[in-house]
Amino acid sequence: MRHRLVWLGLVSLLGCTSQDEGLLVNLQTDLRAGVEFDLVTVDIDGTQRHSVEVGTSDLFGRARYITSYPALTPGRHAIRISLLEGGAERATRTLSIVFTGSYLATAVIARTCVEFPCAPGLSCAGGRCVS
Repeated sequence: MRHRLVWLGLVSLLGCTSQDEGLLVNLQTDLRAGVEFDLVTVDIDGTQRHSVEVGTSDLFGRARYITSYPALTPGRHAIRISLLEGGAERATRTLSIVFTGSYLATAVIARTCVEFPCAPGLSCAGGRCVS
């Protein structure tokens, strides 16, 4: 009986980790969900958008899954993650990746980047504009 449980556990684990997930997008921020932002948007190359509503029970102090793009084509992509409150953009972060089939992108958006203006092509990271 014990061997069957171990085998079942191994099969379940392999089933969860062996699939190609495409692009997974996580968010980490010190802003309070449901208080300082109520919507997260993720844009890929300015064309593919996912929006996720958040509330006070959603915690982002550690990286947390937002969305996935399982059918993303290989190549260079720009991922723009924005935090909005009442429809107004509070903070944004743009990541540039080279996608080859499986990728986990984590956007870290710090409080120091709230309403922090950066020139086109740059985004705020830790209170500074970076490329």
